[in-house]
Amino acid sequence: REDQQFCRGRAESRKRAVTAGRARICAALARARERMGIDGLLPFVSSALSDAHVSQFRGMAVAVDASGWLHRGAHACATELALGQATDKFLGFALRMVKMLQANGVTPVLVFDGGALPMKERTHIQRRKQREEAMEQGHRLLGQGHRSEAYACFAKAVAVTPAMARQLIAALRSQRVPYVVAPYEADAQLALLVSRGHCACA
Repeated sequence: REDQQFCRGRAESRKRAVTAGRARICAALARARERMGIDGLLPFVSSALSDAHVSQFRGMAVAVDASGWLHRGAHACATELALGQATDKFLGFALRMVKMLQANGVTPVLVFDGGALPMKERTHIQRRKQREEAMEQGHRLLGQGHRSEAYACFAKAVAVTPAMARQLIAALRSQRVPYVVAPYEADAQLALLVSRGHCACA
């Protein structure tokens, strides 16, 4: 009986952990939706969400949006990028994630954005304006000696450039990590790779 109670307790703990994990994912998606201005994103993708450890994909390939990893890495050197200083720190996060997947027997396939979608031109203009405003505010704050506040603004102003993508591609080539450059945005290519069976998930 004690063993049964122990097993039930562990099962309930795992269930709570999974529920909490899904809540965190949903919250992150909600924040992304607010930033990206995609109406109905969260309900649309909720049925495709599931919690899994990376080791479950051992021996498989997974598709990754390279821009997301570059954005994350760029935050580590947002001030340097804003000031036009030469740096490759933005590669760090992506390359660490590649190594983590490989260490778990997973093959990462990084997907890069290609050309801009003409139908999203208005959205691109709006985002560019927001980045420019954040950049101006960051320089003002930096000039006043408020480095931490300036960094927060610079982080909002960071944009992944073709030059940054090329540097990551060069690093991937040197490590023989597969990658794909999408015709337009990476999202559709990620879905295609999974739907055609080339990758287990995205």
